[in-house]
Amino acid sequence: MGASARVRAISALLASLIPFLCVQAAVAQDRGLSVIAKGVVGADDFDVGRQFAVIIGIDKYDEWPSLKGAATEARDVRRILGERYFIDEFLELYDKDATASGIRRLFLDVLPGKVGLKDSLLIFYAGHGYLDESKTGFWIASDGAKDVYSQRSWIPNAQLRNYIAGLKVQRVLLIADACFSGDFLNVTRGAGPTVDSAFFKKALRLTARQVLTSGASETVPDESEFGRQLVSILERNTEPVLDPHTMFDRIRRGVTKSEPLIGTIPGNETGAAYALFLKPTTGGLSISAAAEAEVYVDGKKAGRVSPGAALALSNLQVGERRVEIRYAGSVEERRVTVAPGAVAELVLTFKPVTTGGLSLSGFPEGATLYLNGAEAGTVGSGGLEVAGLPAGKIQARVSYGLWSEPADYEATIEPSKTAALKFAGGAIVVGGLPKGVSVYAKDTFLASAGKADESLVLGPFPTGTYALRFDGAGWERAEVSVFVPVGKDVVCVPPLRPMRPATPAAQPAVASLPSATAATGATAATGASAPAGKGILSLTSDPPGIMVMIDEDSNVTTPVDLELTPGAHRIRVQRCFVDGRYYVEQTPEWVSVPESGRIAIPLKAKQGSGEVSFELVPPGYSVYSGDEKVGVTPIGRLSFPAGALSLRFDRAEEPSRAQTLILSPDAVERVAWGSRPELAARLERRVIDIRKPESWNGIPPILAPTVPIRATGGVLTQAGMGITKVYMCRDDKYFYWRIDFESANPLYRFPKGTKKKILSLLQFGLRDRRSLSLGIDYVKDKGDTTTRLGIHSGSSYETIIDNPISFHKTTNTLVQRIPIDKVLKYISGAVYPTSIKLAHTLDSGDWEYGNLTTPVFYIDFAE
Repeated sequence: MGASARVRAISALLASLIPFLCVQAAVAQDRGLSVIAKGVVGADDFDVGRQFAVIIGIDKYDEWPSLKGAATEARDVRRILGERYFIDEFLELYDKDATASGIRRLFLDVLPGKVGLKDSLLIFYAGHGYLDESKTGFWIASDGAKDVYSQRSWIPNAQLRNYIAGLKVQRVLLIADACFSGDFLNVTRGAGPTVDSAFFKKALRLTARQVLTSGASETVPDESEFGRQLVSILERNTEPVLDPHTMFDRIRRGVTKSEPLIGTIPGNETGAAYALFLKPTTGGLSISAAAEAEVYVDGKKAGRVSPGAALALSNLQVGERRVEIRYAGSVEERRVTVAPGAVAELVLTFKPVTTGGLSLSGFPEGATLYLNGAEAGTVGSGGLEVAGLPAGKIQARVSYGLWSEPADYEATIEPSKTAALKFAGGAIVVGGLPKGVSVYAKDTFLASAGKADESLVLGPFPTGTYALRFDGAGWERAEVSVFVPVGKDVVCVPPLRPMRPATPAAQPAVASLPSATAATGATAATGASAPAGKGILSLTSDPPGIMVMIDEDSNVTTPVDLELTPGAHRIRVQRCFVDGRYYVEQTPEWVSVPESGRIAIPLKAKQGSGEVSFELVPPGYSVYSGDEKVGVTPIGRLSFPAGALSLRFDRAEEPSRAQTLILSPDAVERVAWGSRPELAARLERRVIDIRKPESWNGIPPILAPTVPIRATGGVLTQAGMGITKVYMCRDDKYFYWRIDFESANPLYRFPKGTKKKILSLLQFGLRDRRSLSLGIDYVKDKGDTTTRLGIHSGSSYETIIDNPISFHKTTNTLVQRIPIDKVLKYISGAVYPTSIKLAHTLDSGDWEYGNLTTPVFYIDFAE
């Protein structure tokens, strides 16, 4: 034959639905193929036997020309059969192993010892074939001689037929993709049988000896259409049972360069057929449990399981599945292998803990705890803990002798956990009581003053508003409403009046405001009395103009007289500048305003100082504060009064330069001068592909000093939000900044403890105590990410533009990009101090912040 001629054969034999890909043939037949075959034949006594496949593929010959794809085709057939069909065992010979002696040994020695009377055998050959002058066809083994007269290592088709006839096996299909393979068989003429359920019921009980070849007594093209069609049919077939007639009918439609044939060899019974059984691709899972639970498979909810009622799941993908069983307060995870056509069983005997505990801390010793109306214990010096409580909501009530009413709480008991109730309240400090005056909460006696002008500490009381009554011989009864905050004591000075009708009413006493920034002690009240149902809070300050927030909803400036409802009010002296020099900051305080009376609070501003750093100013400049010369650069740091500071810089043959700083107490402000490479690295002028963060390699951190910023404490480290490096860069159109995180980028994966939202801010310091902020908000439950650009001024925020930023996030990196004109519109090209903030909401609903402000680093926006 010509050098381009080649022989190919392909085998298809597998079976259908089996419980799982098994290693032992017996298990496969018992649980999968045998069930399918009995269903096809319609008889429970039918034995389909084991399935064997012989695969022979030869590309490389000792003397004959090499073929291009025979061995590859054979391996494709073997792979597809193994993946999609039931085959118990493969016997394979490729290239140098497919010698004449190797092939003969396979048929004469190996196969007779393996196959049995009920078994099936598929034989696939792809390689050279030859037809000699006597019209005898041959398989050419890999060591076959080229001499057509010696015919050394040639295997006649007739001899192969005899080998097959000698095998004691029920079903054989020989597929030969080779030249001159037509003399193998008795060609089947006419239309093929109707392949249906009735066909298989008879065909699988008979002895089959079938042959499917790529051509008759002719040369088959080296690039085998037959082989391609066979591989395609085996790979795309969806029929559960595939027979040679169906395969032949589909193959011949796609073959034009040769004439495929189907037929039989001696030993075939009329009506018999070989069959390939397709494996199923899904399986099932049955789950039973000793307790009620939700079931999740691979992270998706699959149903609910109850004791005595198993959960049946079908059409699960074959392979290992992760099953999660979520009980009330407990979770159990298992790995289960789902096999084709089988139902795996998962039996769970775990019974989760269904009770929990409750602990009380901070409550007064001797207080009594009631749970759902039943007494549960008394608080001791170390608190109180109750165990064995059923899971769910529980009503807790704590009563105490000094309280006119018990305190009610609701707690959630979780299995195997102890819920904590912490006392939320404080004490009431009553000041300036005359001797003999008693204090009542409603009708409950609290205490009496044993001496004149005595102060009493009452409580502790749960947070809330209390109506106090003051009674004493010679004094008019007085009532005051007092609000007790959480964790703080509230000061109350009752407006007591002597019972002397002829004497003008005494001026009301004035409460004190204990604070580091406000004057303490009482000041005599003056001015008009408050209208009925009101009291007057009089605020003064030295100097005037201090800003004060009242009850978190209104701001006033001293001096001011406020008409307020009687009772507790919260005041907060805010951070502010007065006359450019004064600074005040005070924590919130509480004051009780008397009904129809006046309470005066004097406030005194605290003037501070800060430092100015001149390290960015070149040498030789004379520095003036107003008309006073403070030195000649280089200067390190100088101290100035807090507030607005005007500086002037003079140097010979240069125009004067002036700068105004707003200096806060105990703060350090740097004089912004311009680029100094040794102090603030210039941004590299290059284009950054925001989709490829690795292109940033080699850009130095813009830091002072030039080492990576690292969060050393606080929320950044605790919540896994530690920053390793910060990079800045700009080109002609955009400004870029990038953060490398130590562990996980919180905007990519929420850190543990985060409830809902994460905020990322890059802030540039502006003049007039303002800052420009580039921010990203990421909402956890919605997966929304929004960006913004805005101006901070004190407590207010002005949005300049929404979503101006392009961003890119990976598991460890955040990159933001903003048009440079959006930034330069609000800041100049000089060096600007910059800080980074990260914040997130916790389970409590509060915000926790991590600020990277030390060391402050600088960005140069100049070209």
